[in-house]
Amino acid sequence: IETPAAALMSDVLAKEANFFNIGTDALLQYSMACDRLSASAARLYSFCQPAFLRLLRIIIENAHREGILVGICGEAAWSKKLVPLFAGMGIDELILDAGAIPGIREAIGNTSREDKKRFVENILSLSSAGEVELTLEGF
Repeated sequence: IETPAAALMSDVLAKEANFFNIGTDALLQYSMACDRLSASAARLYSFCQPAFLRLLRIIIENAHREGILVGICGEAAWSKKLVPLFAGMGIDELILDAGAIPGIREAIGNTSREDKKRFVENILSLSSAGEVELTLEGF
């Protein structure tokens, strides 16, 4: 799932797929209509954008409703600050290099699933990437 169209149609796609793999770099770029290599668009290219996070939630919920797993690949999968959020959203797999596993495991921590779910609800209620970043740092 790499486009907003695929994200919004994920309920239909989930009926046909065996699993979803979310390409976070492309999904963010297309969702925010910005070139990830452009310095002038750098403020828009943030994995903390509420619109992007809400798309992730839609994809995950639609996949799980149909009983399929959801993985995340791309730069976001490597983010220690985002991984607890992804865990709370219900991401099943992170696609990353084996060397990153210890740091990611530490980032997930011992927080209960219920605490992570409450954290997700708080994050998804925010209206700017800046608010999301500040909240993530405090988690």
